[in-house]
Amino acid sequence: MYRNTLSTSAPPPRDRPPTLLDRLLEHPRLILVLALLGGLLVSPSLFAGIGADDWLHRLHLDPEAPYHPPTPYGPLLGAFEFFPADRVEFRKLLDEGVLPWWVGSEVSGVFFRPLTVLTHGWDWRVFGERLWLHHAHSILWFLLTIWAASRFFVQWLGPGRAAALALLLFVVDESHALPAGWLANRNAMLALFFSLLAATSHLRDLANVAHARWWTPLWVGAALLSAEAGATALLALMVFEASYVRPLVERVRSWLPILVVTAGWAAVWKGLGFGVQGSGLYVDPLRETGWFLVLLPERLGALSAAAWFNLPVDGWMMWTPKLGWGLGVGLLGLCLGLVFRLTRGSADPRAYTAALLAFLPLLPPLGAFPMTRLVGVAGVGVAALLALLWTGPAPSRLVVWLGRWHLYGAAFLLFVQSVGLHWMLKTNNAMSELVPDAPPETEQHLVVLHGFEIATAFTSMVRVFAGKNRPDSVLLLAPLATPIRLTRLDARRLRVEAPEGAFRVPGERLCRSSAFVVGEVSRSGVATVTVQEVDDAGGPRVWEVEFLLELEDERMIWRRIEGFEGREWTPPAVGATVEVPAPLDLPWT
Repeated sequence: MYRNTLSTSAPPPRDRPPTLLDRLLEHPRLILVLALLGGLLVSPSLFAGIGADDWLHRLHLDPEAPYHPPTPYGPLLGAFEFFPADRVEFRKLLDEGVLPWWVGSEVSGVFFRPLTVLTHGWDWRVFGERLWLHHAHSILWFLLTIWAASRFFVQWLGPGRAAALALLLFVVDESHALPAGWLANRNAMLALFFSLLAATSHLRDLANVAHARWWTPLWVGAALLSAEAGATALLALMVFEASYVRPLVERVRSWLPILVVTAGWAAVWKGLGFGVQGSGLYVDPLRETGWFLVLLPERLGALSAAAWFNLPVDGWMMWTPKLGWGLGVGLLGLCLGLVFRLTRGSADPRAYTAALLAFLPLLPPLGAFPMTRLVGVAGVGVAALLALLWTGPAPSRLVVWLGRWHLYGAAFLLFVQSVGLHWMLKTNNAMSELVPDAPPETEQHLVVLHGFEIATAFTSMVRVFAGKNRPDSVLLLAPLATPIRLTRLDARRLRVEAPEGAFRVPGERLCRSSAFVVGEVSRSGVATVTVQEVDDAGGPRVWEVEFLLELEDERMIWRRIEGFEGREWTPPAVGATVEVPAPLDLPWT
């Protein structure tokens, strides 16, 4: 039984005419109405196209792809391999410019998401280049997740206005924008879908429903095979287990199959070398426990703010480390204080369970850098707590204000992000347009003064699928937020200085966690980069670039990013120095 009560508080008597929201929550076909609402809010993503990671997935899974990247994992497990463990393939990607010159030799990264990969493989085999059908498939998973959430809320909160309002708040949560709209992030939606099914079956088991316990490990396994974020399902189950009183023998019978499935997944995940190592943005809690604990307050604060205030945090890693840590800790304190204020004196034990559910499932995603789309199960806890308090007797002004913001503000943000997804992916693909069209056999080397390594990595892939010539190599001289000073040394050499320091924000360290050292050499297909001076933070301050060709050679394509556009750039004369501001101007740096 529940530690206090399982009953649902009766809705308070109305002393006002019923509102549109009241009528919606009492609609006999509420789930259909909310599914329609959710589908409409994310429908702009139908025509968003593909970008960034989608291109890598297409190379692996599209039967019509011009080539398939070699991977020891095979297409089913290798579609999410971003930093190859195979050093020969790693060297090749560095030569081509898929990896920037500053990538650390220690970095490797591949995610274990076979169930999600199966859905993408089915799309490419059945739908081909009709990309809107790929997106329709993702939206279908969103609708299925709404259905799973409806079963979960009714099972936990009981039928009534609280469950209905919680479902409505869940549907309009803006954290669904990328999981439902960006194909490469479908894994998060699948993990959330199966996590909700696991929580529902576990609640049924706690209520002594026959055979319910055997479904829970199945759904937990499916969540883990969808994405690493599926680990949040386990913490959700722990929250509910702690909220119920039952004999130890019953607990063991329920949890033993779950733990066996989880241990099997962990053994495969670790045994085959999955996970990310050596990245300045991704942190492995098991291998880098100390650093993970240092980052925990900041990242937990950022994700908590995303869950409680719908605060977009996808650009969080553009703060400097000290500023980001201070903001994160401050937001964590604010969110904890808010929850204490909301739940203080509540007679409904489910409010405390919901509060716990809004925080604990945020722990596994803290290994990645803060992104709104990682909120997942924690958003379910926020929706449940607000619904319980809002439909309870005499809700406070704070509850009503926060509930309305989650209802109207989040819905607006969800729609806006779904509309903006097309622009985001298009901007990410724009780097490929910097390469001039030429006959297929023409030798070209693209040099970009500043750039975002993720966008640059897919330049060749975008051009290949467009049927255009691909450059022989791509070289970024500096990351996007680093102002540089360029000095022409001779016909083939440039001296690059970062007077204010390079890699000053964590967002520039996706490909490296280690400090640079003087004399460190990186070779790509068109140049050799030698680090000549480093700053106190371990970032390069001065580096020399020696090209295989003269800088004026017609095979060299020079480009500079201004705003969101690429412009032609001409190297200075020998002995001349030019200042180049960073395209991404961050005043706090």
